[in-house]
Amino acid sequence: MLHVVIGREIKLTADIQSQSLSLMDAVNTKLNPEKLPPNRLFVVNITEVIDVGHFWGFPADEASLEKQRLLTAEINKSTLSPVTVSLYPNLLCLAPYSENSEESLYYRAKILHMRGNTVEVFFLDFGNRAVVSSNSLRELPSDLLSEPFQAREFQVAGMRPSAQSIILGNQWSSRARDCFITMVKHQSVIVSLYSILYGVMRVELLINKESKNTSVVDILVEEGHAVKAEENFDSQQSHEELMSMYDDVEKGTYVPGSVSSSWRDRKKLDEETISSLLTQLSSSPNTSSKRNVNLKGPLSPYQTNFYSLRRKTYYRTVLIEKNSINSLTLNENPHFKHQRMLVAGMVAVNASGTQIRVNDTSILPDIPGMPGLVMMLFTPVMELRTNEERSYYTGALCGLGVNSLTQEAILPENDIELAFDVKFDVRDIIEINSLRVAINNLLCSGHSNTLHLNPNRIGQLQEDCRDGLTRSHTHIQNRDDVSRTRNTIQHLFCRLFIRSPPREAVTPIYHENQGKWNQVDPSLRMDITERGGGNGRGVLFQLHSPIVLNG
Repeated sequence: MLHVVIGREIKLTADIQSQSLSLMDAVNTKLNPEKLPPNRLFVVNITEVIDVGHFWGFPADEASLEKQRLLTAEINKSTLSPVTVSLYPNLLCLAPYSENSEESLYYRAKILHMRGNTVEVFFLDFGNRAVVSSNSLRELPSDLLSEPFQAREFQVAGMRPSAQSIILGNQWSSRARDCFITMVKHQSVIVSLYSILYGVMRVELLINKESKNTSVVDILVEEGHAVKAEENFDSQQSHEELMSMYDDVEKGTYVPGSVSSSWRDRKKLDEETISSLLTQLSSSPNTSSKRNVNLKGPLSPYQTNFYSLRRKTYYRTVLIEKNSINSLTLNENPHFKHQRMLVAGMVAVNASGTQIRVNDTSILPDIPGMPGLVMMLFTPVMELRTNEERSYYTGALCGLGVNSLTQEAILPENDIELAFDVKFDVRDIIEINSLRVAINNLLCSGHSNTLHLNPNRIGQLQEDCRDGLTRSHTHIQNRDDVSRTRNTIQHLFCRLFIRSPPREAVTPIYHENQGKWNQVDPSLRMDITERGGGNGRGVLFQLHSPIVLNG
């Protein structure tokens, strides 16, 4: 058997022996409406928060609550027997739980972890966890397995962490988590079902705020913890299937075990595509009855490939050494089109010069515009590019610039031509220049200054600069001249990377004369000189010259 993917949707199984093709379901469309909420909009009691936008709970409508009451009563009026088999993870059983020191009642559960004489269990009808004594577990009678488990796993759809949350935490900052938990923990909330992926319900989450239903996503965005984001392809496809099924149920045209009308239409179109391909293949002359085919794989559609930014090595393959943590990098959100950036501590070229091998790698945070910000911050010289209307900057040529006498590029093979995937404007360049000035003030102070850059001091300054990327500007406190300079850097870093609202995403526009300097009309260049730069003090970073924009 051979699995073939055509485009993003059409998946085939090829039987080599019978020389036949059959269509595979890209998404499980056999949804049973009896196992879904009667309406897309329903109430959920949240029992366990995993992370921002990720939680467990159970439906809190009257019918579901009545099922819970009847099931609990049936369990606890029965004669319960201790578990006789050896305990192991995922074993289904009955476990005790009590609230507010009340008498413990038994509920359906499964074992998550074993810890000596105790076990951590997950309550299958509620979604919360507890640590209980091993000898308190009871057998789960087979007749109590017929009722579907009521606990559901939920994820909030249509959002992703903001730059602020990513910088201040690992994906979600502690403030974002505290904000979300405060809003929803042990609350009854309204959810609108968007899609189901791998058994997880992706929902729009509403809470009652100031006597009206308010979207949790809107609150997290307003607080700067999240940004709105498009759902991935699988989620969108599931959404279409759900909406079609709910529509068929409402019209009374749904047939149990059948697929939706939209799926039937799409499947018919896919089958027509397959038929057309087979016709074309069969009409081609058969030049050989036997052929050798080199098969590669299996490959993941989420696998990430890297390329070098330098002009000299731009088209060479980049291979991350197998002992590196990033040797196999998966992109969990391939529908996000912004560029990512990876840096390496060790770079080498193979013997033939066709491949770049890197090690000691780090992937920079998943922030739109990150490659452009990093390059503009630390490049020695930069020449900006604009769109035809000169309404925003589309990219930059970064490197050592040109020789003032010959006007030739100083080191062209190491120049980097970067196309931006977000809109940068004059304000961004001003802030980048301000940060470069602050770094100059900190590192190029001269001998008359009280700041002495001994090795320990250099290490401290490097640590301070790293802190500047991860510390919120709201916590800055000035103490002395050096502290004020460091805090200025921290403030500028935060203001530059944490932009509210976020920079607008754009399709990258590549300059027609890539790698060529002096492409800017001198009359449009705003030459900027660092104040006090001519007093004999050394300068690490020269300031960038913005291009005048229209509007």
